[in-house]
Amino acid sequence: MEAINANPQNKDPKNPVVAIVLLNWNGLELTLECLESLGKCSWEPLRIILVDNGSEIKPGDIIRKRFPGIKVIENEKNLGFAEGNNIGIRAALESDADYIMLLNNDTTVNPDFLEPLVEELRNNPETGAASPLILFAEPPDAIWFAGSTPLLLGIHAKRPWFRKNLLVFPRKKPYDTDALSGCALLISRDTINRVGLFDAVYFTYCEDTDYSKRLKKAGLKMKIVPASRIWHKVSASSGGNNNPLSLYLMGRGRVIFLCRHAPWYVWFLFIPFALGQLAMDFKRGGLTSGCRGVLARFKGYIDGFRGVLRIPVIKE
Repeated sequence: MEAINANPQNKDPKNPVVAIVLLNWNGLELTLECLESLGKCSWEPLRIILVDNGSEIKPGDIIRKRFPGIKVIENEKNLGFAEGNNIGIRAALESDADYIMLLNNDTTVNPDFLEPLVEELRNNPETGAASPLILFAEPPDAIWFAGSTPLLLGIHAKRPWFRKNLLVFPRKKPYDTDALSGCALLISRDTINRVGLFDAVYFTYCEDTDYSKRLKKAGLKMKIVPASRIWHKVSASSGGNNNPLSLYLMGRGRVIFLCRHAPWYVWFLFIPFALGQLAMDFKRGGLTSGCRGVLARFKGYIDGFRGVLRIPVIKE
C-alpha cells in the first residue's frame, strides 16, 4: 500500500489512481479491521485516506504505526458523515486520484472489489457512481444493499433483495438503481466536477439520498456492480439506527431533503408520515426508550425546518 503522492506527472493512464476514503469516529477497532481487509486489495495504484472525525481518543499514531502508507487527517471535532467525507475527497483530489471510493469503516472487502467498479465507470461515461453488492457481516451470505427503488417523501426501499440469500440473487452484470448508499460508492473526478461534494448541511443521514438526486439531475446513472462485494457490520459505527441521536439526525435529514427536492404537494403527506414514524419509534422502544426516541425524532423534524443542528441536546 503506497503512500500519498501529490505529483501526478508520472501517472499511467492505463492504471488510474484510486483513493479510498475512510471516516472514523470512535470506532478504532472497526477501522483497523477494515484497513486489514483493504491491505489485501489487488488494485494498484491505491491510496488510503483515513479521516478521523474528532474521536475522543485520537487514533492517528496507532494507525500510522500499523499502516505506514496511509494518510491520516485528524479533525478537531465531529464534522458529520457528509463534511468528514468531503475532507477526504478533497485530499484525494489533491493527491492525483482519478477515482474516489467512499467506504464505511465498519466494512470488510473482497481483495478484488475495486476492479469491477472501476471498469464500470471507465467503460460507461454516463455512469456517475457505482456501488458494490453489500452483504451483511452476519450472516455473510445475506444481502444488505443491492439497489433501491423510490417511495414517497424521498425514502428508498431496499426491496426486493434485502435480507435475501446471495444464492438466489439472479444478477450478474451491472444494473441501474434509483439511489446509492453512502456506505460504499465509487465516484470519478469528473463526477465530482459535475455534481460536487456531499451537502454538509445534512451532517449525517440523507446526504447520500441527496447526492443520488443530484446525480440524476446531472443526467448521470447509478449502478450496482454484483461482481464487486463487501460486508457491512450494519450501524456498528453509529451505535444503531434506533438510538436517540440517530433518530434525531434521520428526522432532521428527511425534512432538509424534502425542503430541497420535494414538490409542494408532498407536504400534505408529511404529517401522516411523520406521525407514523413517531408511532413506530414508540412501539419499538417501549414506554421509556420509546418516549425518548419520539422526542428525539420530533426535535429532528423541527430542527430540519429551522435549519439548525443541536447534537449536544440529544446526547444529554
